[in-house]
Formats: sequence, structure tokens, C-alpha cells
Amino acid sequence: MAFNNYQHLPANSKQTGFGVGPYDFVAYAYGTGGGTSTSNLVQIDYFRGGLQAGGTLIATVVYVYDAADNVVSSERTV
Repeated sequence: MAFNNYQHLPANSKQTGFGVGPYDFVAYAYGTGGGTSTSNLVQIDYFRGGLQAGGTLIATVVYVYDAADNVVSSERTV
């Protein structure tokens, strides 16, 4: 495998099933998500190039829950 110095090249790390390549910062959002629990993970934002304020949003994954707090879908929106 050849070395390259492209910091954000997707081949530099394994990708998730949602196609999110390398990232530097992750922001998690919690809420009810349709159920009753306030600890449900409802959104994950992935940033590249530094912290959230200084980085570029590269992907957002949103989770949807049913009334029993079970995940019914997850989708990459960005």
C-alpha cells in the first residue's frame, strides 16, 4: 500500500456503513426521538478539519424511534 499525504482522503481510514470517511470531530444530539426516553441518540454530525465551529460538516446521521423507544430507521442526510 502506497503512502499518501492527502489528509482527508477517504482511503486513509475505513468507512462506516453510511459512507462516512475520516473525520476530526463528532457531535451527538439526544432527545425523545419519538419515544419516551430523553436519552435516545437522535442525530450524529461528523466534521472534518477541526472542531465543530471551525470544521466542515461532512455527514449527518439521523435516527428515528417508535413509541417503545426502538430504532425504526437510520439515515444519512448530508
